[in-house]
Amino acid sequence: MPFRLRVLSDGVPGTARTFELTPGVPFMVGRKDGADCVLPDDLKISRRHCRFDIDSAGLAIRDLNSKNGFHVNDVHYGGRKGKRRGDGSAIIVPLSPGDRVVIRKFTIEVEESAWPPLAPGQDAPPPPSDEGGMPGRRRQNPERMHAAGFQSAAAPKDAPAAAPLFPSAPAIPGYEILELLGKGGFSEVYLARSRANGADIAIKVLSMERVTDRTLFQREIEIAQTLRHENIVACFDSGQAGSFMYLAMEYMDGGNLQQFLLRHKKMAQNQAMPYLKQILSGLAAIHGHGVIHRDIKPHNVLFDGACRIAKLADFGLAKPLSPAGAPEITKTGSSFGSLNYLPPEQLFDYKRLTPAADIFSLGVVCYEMLSGHSPYEFSREDQVSAVLNHDIMPLADLCPTLDTGLIRLINRALAKEPADRFCDAAAMLAALNQIDC
Repeated sequence: MPFRLRVLSDGVPGTARTFELTPGVPFMVGRKDGADCVLPDDLKISRRHCRFDIDSAGLAIRDLNSKNGFHVNDVHYGGRKGKRRGDGSAIIVPLSPGDRVVIRKFTIEVEESAWPPLAPGQDAPPPPSDEGGMPGRRRQNPERMHAAGFQSAAAPKDAPAAAPLFPSAPAIPGYEILELLGKGGFSEVYLARSRANGADIAIKVLSMERVTDRTLFQREIEIAQTLRHENIVACFDSGQAGSFMYLAMEYMDGGNLQQFLLRHKKMAQNQAMPYLKQILSGLAAIHGHGVIHRDIKPHNVLFDGACRIAKLADFGLAKPLSPAGAPEITKTGSSFGSLNYLPPEQLFDYKRLTPAADIFSLGVVCYEMLSGHSPYEFSREDQVSAVLNHDIMPLADLCPTLDTGLIRLINRALAKEPADRFCDAAAMLAALNQIDC
C-alpha cells in the first residue's frame, strides 16, 4: 500500500505539507536543513529526529536517538521518557492510514495515497530541480544509503517489524554514532556527528577480528588519505577504537548515481555533461597519484545535498600501480568489482591493470547515464561471456540525438583492447572538453 504524510505546522490552516513515501526509501524528519521533512524553530526537536520506512510489512516510524521522541495516537515513544524496547533501543512503531504522529507542535497525519508505487523497470517522475532540469535535492524521496556507495542497510523484507536495524555501533572517540548508513562486503558505514565541531561525518568501520581484511582496509585508508580533490570524497581521520579500525570521511547527503538511474533511468546530455567532467576530474587526480580505482560504478559516484557536485568514493579495491614483479596485496575475489562495469582484462589479468581499466568502467557508466541501458545484451549469454565476446550495442541506435563526438568518445572508452582506449582519465577529460555540446 502506498502512503503519504501530511504535516500540519502548528495547526495553522493552509500550511500543511504533503510528502509521498516510496517503498524501500527511508524518509527522515528533523530540525536540520537537509532532512527530508524539516520541522524548524524548535530546539527540542533533534536535527535527525525520526524516520519513516515502508517495506512489505507496511509503514513504520523509528526514533533516531532523539531527546524527546514522538507520540503516535497519544502514546509516547522514544526519547528519554517514551516507550523503548527491553534492551533500551528505540522501538519501531507500525503505522496505518488515519494514525497521527505528534512531534512537539507538529502533527503528521498518515494517509493512504493514490500515487502507485513504481513497478520494476518503471520510470519515476523527475525530482524537483533547478538549473535546466539537473537533478536537485529530492526532499520527498531521497536516497540515504550514500556514505560510500554502499547498498541499503534496510532490514530484509521478511524481517519482523521490531528487528533492530543494525548491531551495536562501535564507540569511536570524538564521534557520536547516529545511524547505520550501509554495509559493504566486509565493513559497515555509519553516520556520525563530530563532537569537536558538530559536523556530520561518514565513518567506515572494520572489525579487527576480520584478520584477512585488515591489510586491505589499511591500504584503503592509506590511499584515501593521499587523495585531496574537490571531486573525491575527503578522508578526515582514521585509527583504531577498541576492536575496530575506522575511516572517517566526508558525508555526502545527495544520494548516489545508481539511485538516480534506478528512478529516472537516464539523464539528458546537458544534464550529464557537468557530472561527466567532474567524475573525470576526480579520476584524473586518482590516476595522477599512481592509483587505479578498480571499482568505478554508479554506486561510487556520490552527490552533495544540492546535487550540483559529484565525487568519487570507495577505495576498497583501489591499488597503487606496482612495478612488474612487485608483491600483490589481495585475497580471493577482492579484485573483482561489479561485473557489469569490468573491462575484459580485469576478468582474467587483474594484477596487471592500467588506468585504462578505469576508463572502460567509466565508459559503461557514461553509456548508462545517457541511454538508460547496459552496453551489453545479457539475454542470451551470461555476463562474463558478454563482456569478453560481445560487441557493445551501438549507442547511436539507442540515443540518435546525442552529439556524435560524445558517442565517439564513449565508444573509444569501451574498446576491448586497453591500448585502444584513452590511456588515463586526464586524456579522456581533455577529449571531453573539446566536445562542444
